[in-house]
Amino acid sequence: QITACICTYNLYDFVPAGVESLLKQSFTLDRYKITIVDKSPFSDQKEQFRKRFHNPPFISVIDAPINADDA
Repeated sequence: QITACICTYNLYDFVPAGVESLLKQSFTLDRYKITIVDKSPFSDQKEQFRKRFHNPPFISVIDAPINADDA
């Protein structure tokens, strides 16, 4: 079993393509998980993004804290 991690900071236009690419892999869904680590500040776009990926059990979205150096 593997876990693929996608890290993002306000790149919501690109993450869906990354998820779609992972879903096209030859692994069956019971053999891998996708973790999206989001360091973006709160916004309406972030909330829409979370709603889009909240349902599949093999995808998890983690809010990572924003460091002072990231701002």
